[in-house]
Amino acid sequence: MSRIYRIISSFTNEQSETGMKQFSEYELKMIIDLLGRIEMYTFKYDGKVCHWRKGELEYNILFCSEKKIDEVRKYDNQIHNDMEGYTTIDDITEDVLLDTFDTSVFGFFQFEMNFDFFNFRKEYLTKDILLDKILKYGKDSLTENDKLFLEDKDMISPLDNS
Repeated sequence: MSRIYRIISSFTNEQSETGMKQFSEYELKMIIDLLGRIEMYTFKYDGKVCHWRKGELEYNILFCSEKKIDEVRKYDNQIHNDMEGYTTIDDITEDVLLDTFDTSVFGFFQFEMNFDFFNFRKEYLTKDILLDKILKYGKDSLTENDKLFLEDKDMISPLDNS
């Protein structure tokens, strides 16, 4: 199953470029190939909301397998070894499936992320996941789409709400 990961990094492009110089051409090709096989969104981040250019942090959303995120983690550690800064990688799959992830963080790109998350939910949501949501957050936490899904009806796309 594909998963969704959030990566926040304080490393600058210059730091990353410096770290990449240690790799051979073959290794660089492997990194580029890996990233080319991952559906990914990259933003600048000011700590509250995403932007195209404003912000000191980089905020990424990746749709990929656990194996691929392990490779990303490995390369990130190698690239930024002994550098000042940090990279956090969080699996947000459950939050997206439970429809509890706050997409307002995406600012100008919120609608697009809502649409991508909706499509992910359409593909991977199960009734068991929603039953877990009820156990964890209560019956009142169910969204209209959750209720439709439990009734075997089509969920309402963000495109239908715009």
